[in-house]
Amino acid sequence: MADIKTLIEKLGDPRRSVRRQAERELVKSGRTAVPALIKTLKKPRDPELWRMRWRAADALGKIGDKRAIIPLIDALSDNSPARFSAASALGKFGKNAAVPLFAVLIEGGSSNRDVVIYALGETGDKEAFEPLIKCLQDDSTDIRMRTVTALGELGDARAIKSLMRAFEDEDLLVRMSASSALRKMGQPAEDSLIRALNNGDAEIRYRSA
Repeated sequence: MADIKTLIEKLGDPRRSVRRQAERELVKSGRTAVPALIKTLKKPRDPELWRMRWRAADALGKIGDKRAIIPLIDALSDNSPARFSAASALGKFGKNAAVPLFAVLIEGGSSNRDVVIYALGETGDKEAFEPLIKCLQDDSTDIRMRTVTALGELGDARAIKSLMRAFEDEDLLVRMSASSALRKMGQPAEDSLIRALNNGDAEIRYRSA
């Protein structure tokens, strides 16, 4: 196995196969690789280096060292696809990541609220239900859509009524996301899905079938 410094450099290689292999080896290195991966995650937000930050975030999620949680939350403000890798990585920490994510969401006014909501859904922590449900009233279509999707990921039956009300949302994407979220919840949402099949929106009926 190559040394950690060499493997970190390979995370930015233009060849996908090289990046993937380097990430696998870094994950095998475990906690030893965490400081270098966190440093990589904090690299200047150069658009050319986003793949390196993406792989670093993914590796940190797979290693599961709690030292990575706050750096990963900071990475949610990365103005590149790497922020979604950070969100997915945070999901692997469950409740340990959910608590600080609550604080970020409650602060509000953040330009990265959509990806914070996504990250909360990925944690699967049922305590995220209350903070998320409030976001269904947001003026932003994207925030409402992300929230509906996150509630589906949580799988909390308490969300079913709110997801049904989302069928009345003015935006088609929100309505479609509500239908997909209910399907993802499975058996607890079966009755609601049956009612969705009678919805006047053909797209909703199709996605609920």
